[in-house]
Amino acid sequence: MRFGKFLRASSCGALVLSLVCSVAMRSQPSEAATNAQAAGRPSVDAYPGASHVPDSQTGWQQFLNGPDQDAPVDEAQGGRTARGTPISPRPEECFPAETRNLFALMDQVPTGPNGKLEPFAWGRGAIDQKGRDGIRGQNTWILWGEGNEAFWGWLQEQGYGLVDFMVMLDSRKRGTRFRDTGVMNQPGMKSSATPLLGLYLDEADGDAITLQQPATDIDAETGQLARRPQPPMRGDHPSQLFVPGDPKLYDEVLARLPQDGVDPTIYGYASGVVGLRLFPNPDFFGNTSAAKQARQYWNDKVVRPGSDAYYDRGSRVQADPDLVRPFRVTMSCGFCHVGPHPLNPPANPEKPGWEN
Repeated sequence: MRFGKFLRASSCGALVLSLVCSVAMRSQPSEAATNAQAAGRPSVDAYPGASHVPDSQTGWQQFLNGPDQDAPVDEAQGGRTARGTPISPRPEECFPAETRNLFALMDQVPTGPNGKLEPFAWGRGAIDQKGRDGIRGQNTWILWGEGNEAFWGWLQEQGYGLVDFMVMLDSRKRGTRFRDTGVMNQPGMKSSATPLLGLYLDEADGDAITLQQPATDIDAETGQLARRPQPPMRGDHPSQLFVPGDPKLYDEVLARLPQDGVDPTIYGYASGVVGLRLFPNPDFFGNTSAAKQARQYWNDKVVRPGSDAYYDRGSRVQADPDLVRPFRVTMSCGFCHVGPHPLNPPANPEKPGWEN
């Protein structure tokens, strides 16, 4: 009973405070109202009960969006992960956007005879700079996570099993991913029951994984097929992202990761799901005592037991904040927004082609 009275009293107090604040704000003439009066126009504030977008109050300029000069640099520029593992610093020039029209089948539109689907035309004939910028934007939207693997990696470790992309990417469940989670399987890949460091990851379906560039993808400046961009060949562009602590293990793992034709140092490796890509984790593979301990701990908890305890729902293994994953997932915009083509959906949503 007392708790009910407390709630009612709190609600009344909040209502009174809200009314006071509202009156106080309305008592101050807005910048829009002042400008309207100066121009001799009627002010919308003449009708305070009307529904309209709130006017800006004096002093709003101090809240302008812009770079925070006191914010720390991101991981790529800072040269160190949140756990302190050294990585190769990379400036923005080390991240050239993919310029080839690799998703021509994906964005077909009904511009052909009788509404036949055709690839979107980025230009008439050879593709000029404006069209090329559009292609770069599309590739970025589908492929690039802008370095957010640092965030998702942190969440996997500190989320107590709430979010673990390694579990969601269980390759043995590729055949039901769309049904279970609504994600789109990447064409050209297939399920695998052979674990990699105790993880079941999709593998390449032969050469079908390679993203195809159409013969019409002619660059207007060169008159030739557009080429994959190359990072600057100079001293500040590293040849590797970090120094591995166990080079033999690291090379063996990289050899098994599927590559679809884009630069893995920028976009990572194909995970089997459109919009999610994999980066080897410096905190796991790096050349530090902590990374070495992380590899040993992972081996003890996941690899050596030879069971599926890591994949069990509500598993204590997943929830262990000391369990550093071998891979970090980077998420692009396309992860949430890519779906079946409304005019050409796949016959089986678990097995789409890029045209679907």
